[in-house]
Amino acid sequence: MPESTLAYKKSDLESEVGLFLGYGRGTEGGDTAWTTAQQAAIESIVKSGQRQVYTNPAVPELGVPAAHNWSFLKPTVSFALASAADTIALPADFGGMDGDDLTLLDSDRPVYRIPLVGEGEIRRQFAIDADATGQPRMAAVRPLKERSGVRGQRFELLLWPIADQAYTVELTYYLLPDALTGDAPYVYGGAAHAETFLESCLSIAEQRLDDAMTVHTEKFKERLAASIAHDRRHKPQHLGYNRDLSDQRRGGWQRQHGRGDLVVTWEGVEYE
Repeated sequence: MPESTLAYKKSDLESEVGLFLGYGRGTEGGDTAWTTAQQAAIESIVKSGQRQVYTNPAVPELGVPAAHNWSFLKPTVSFALASAADTIALPADFGGMDGDDLTLLDSDRPVYRIPLVGEGEIRRQFAIDADATGQPRMAAVRPLKERSGVRGQRFELLLWPIADQAYTVELTYYLLPDALTGDAPYVYGGAAHAETFLESCLSIAEQRLDDAMTVHTEKFKERLAASIAHDRRHKPQHLGYNRDLSDQRRGGWQRQHGRGDLVVTWEGVEYE
């Protein structure tokens, strides 16, 4: 389905910034084409405007005491774990795990939750039994050292023990968004946050043009608070399945998720 007609795309944000800077709306808006320098300035402002929303500042006076973790920047993604493998390469936009476990999917077995532990715990288990194989029972996120002229640091998922067959691993992580492009012209979050992104871009423009934080900076704060309230109202509500993990023991390792005598009831079924 097409994007909402109330959403701003890359060219819309650039046109509004160009108009504010006195360059006109550019060819997309029916005005004179921008010079190379003007185009570069506009694109730089729009990128900064995106970053300002995605990594939003605290606005205590409007009830935003700390940066907000946007629900639309926490996708749940599936990855293939090959047989005889113990690592999964995480994507370039991986910005950290959301939650303290991940899901192992296998058509022959029920859904299985794998706890996230420190890399040191995984290394300890491999030191005890380097050739251990089976259904993965713990995982850790490991940073990689390699970088290059075209890519920054990457991360991988380290699992123990070595997979005895192919599995699918499902996890939720914090997304590091890319800048808008012609092929991907819409910001994350959709039309509900369109005005927030616009005011963010204009606030950056006024700061760079006038070296001042005035009308659009204040308007951005208001829109940011409204967007955060909207995101809190509409974020997914998920409790997950509370299962017994007492069978997750191997090589002397044990992890418990006990909650005392808490019992959760769902559609007449009790889960301890």
